[in-house]
Amino acid sequence: TAGLRVIGMSHESYDYSRASHRYRWIKNHYKDIDHWLVLTEEDADRWAGDGMNNVGFLPNALAHLPHVPSPRTARTVASIGRLTDQKGIDLLLDTWAL
Repeated sequence: TAGLRVIGMSHESYDYSRASHRYRWIKNHYKDIDHWLVLTEEDADRWAGDGMNNVGFLPNALAHLPHVPSPRTARTVASIGRLTDQKGIDLLLDTWAL
């Protein structure tokens, strides 16, 4: 890395990584970087428990928090995210169908 610090980022949960081929890939490729970040403190603790001592966490930021909560009178909902099992869009759709 020519003297540069290397920081990695993972946007998937520990459980999701553990259940896929990515777990071994992460353990192999991220073990020697200077620091790598996951989204939750719980996931960082679990990776550290697996010997990944260079892990920390940095949650997704909320760019805007409304000053007044929604009155929840409209039947319109928006969701932004990847269409993967990990995001649980199926649970959102089931809930909205009620």
